[in-house]
Amino acid sequence: MLRLPKIMLLVMGVGLLLHGLAAGVLRAGGPALMGAGQFAQWHGPIMVCGFLGVVISLERATALKVWFGWAAPLLTGVGMGLFITTDNGPTGALMVLAGSLFHSVNQGLVLARQPNTANAIMLLGALFWVTANLLLLTGYTTPQLVLLWMNFLLFTIIGERIELSRVLVPNTLTQVLLLSALLQLLVASAMALWDYSMGFHIYGVGLLLAAIWAWQRDLAFRNYRLPGLSGYVAKALVCGWAWCLLAGILMLVFAGPSAGPVYDALLHAIFVGFIFSMIFGHAPIIFPGILGINIPYRPILYLPLGALQLFMLLRIGGDILAIGWLKYWASMGTTVIIPLFLLSMLSLIISAASVKK
Repeated sequence: MLRLPKIMLLVMGVGLLLHGLAAGVLRAGGPALMGAGQFAQWHGPIMVCGFLGVVISLERATALKVWFGWAAPLLTGVGMGLFITTDNGPTGALMVLAGSLFHSVNQGLVLARQPNTANAIMLLGALFWVTANLLLLTGYTTPQLVLLWMNFLLFTIIGERIELSRVLVPNTLTQVLLLSALLQLLVASAMALWDYSMGFHIYGVGLLLAAIWAWQRDLAFRNYRLPGLSGYVAKALVCGWAWCLLAGILMLVFAGPSAGPVYDALLHAIFVGFIFSMIFGHAPIIFPGILGINIPYRPILYLPLGALQLFMLLRIGGDILAIGWLKYWASMGTTVIIPLFLLSMLSLIISAASVKK
């Protein structure tokens, strides 16, 4: 596929990210940016199904290189755009569901070409995304489905980390930890549909097991002292797994509420602390693969990564200690840091493109 259509799909994903951040600002008590009053209640699905759905399916379509593979990011992006601009109608939701189905087909084809554990786990993640999107159309609420959406992201990341750490030979302990973590996450996401509190408690155990598995199996824990890009990526991923561990502890201790400060802390420890640390770490690897440009590493990338960790710690502290002003300003800080990171990546991409010419 030509580079321009890929860039357009990336721009679509970033547009959804900005809408998702605007919804988060309004929910945190800030101003209604970008007409966020119309879609603020869908903050989570916009971030997961919109932004992350487009980026993850685009990366997979790029690797697959079949013409119909591009239907996944296209349908997902256009569908979520329709969903947030047409009073949350069914057409957009159905298109997002179709996009997730195409992504599952793409991942299934990748598994058929390269049958291994990593691709099988990523296919399971894709199927969790389909399941959540389908149940949303049948009337299930966002709190009931949030663990299924988490599984989409967690299984995708775990599969990616297995693939990128393949030089490490798995032993019996890491295999048992991995299987136990995946089973806990699967059972918990199903349990939450009927018993919300119990589902979250079980999910917390799964997150703890996943973090312990990563400590034993992820190459990042061996590379974090390296200089340059390898060291930066490893440090970002170690931060991400630390958030996974903290989220597991929080779910074990506080599981139960489907709204309020504690619920906010539980979700954002994973969806922002864990996921965006992983995004900050993987971006210098993923963007070159999608765009076909070698992006130079610059130490300035540590600035948004460190700021993200600081603001997230302050936000979780504000939630747990019920300090409203601390949570608010930390939320605003996170909202600013994420676009700043993307701008720093854009400057590196432009710099690399100029050198290539």
